Amino acid sequence: GDLRLLSVDNEALVPVNEVIAVHITSNDVIHAFGVPAFGVRMDAIPGRLNQTWFKIEKEGVYYGQCFFICGKDHAYMPIVIRAVSREKYNEWLAQAKQKFASAESQVRVAAQSH
Repeated sequence: GDLRLLSVDNEALVPVNEVIAVHITSNDVIHAFGVPAFGVRMDAIPGRLNQTWFKIEKEGVYYGQCFFICGKDHAYMPIVIRAVSREKYNEWLAQAKQKFASAESQVRVAAQSH
């Protein structure tokens, strides 16, 4: 099918079989981070930091979106999460740390191993 409204500039890449914590906030209006395949939905509220978590057991691509009608661009707030093996994740992480290390980058890589 047509993935035009589901595509993103930077997918969230996560390892399978590990608990992934997501910290959620907003800098403008109320949004809601949601991925139906995980049964996850959490509001993003300006001035407040919310947290949720998920654990993916199968490699693949999972889609979500903003689940709160937040304004004229609400339909253009997709979420894409790609779940990969720990080995593939480690390879990606090493590359991402270099790619996004510049001060001009709008994307930051946060990874913590437990």
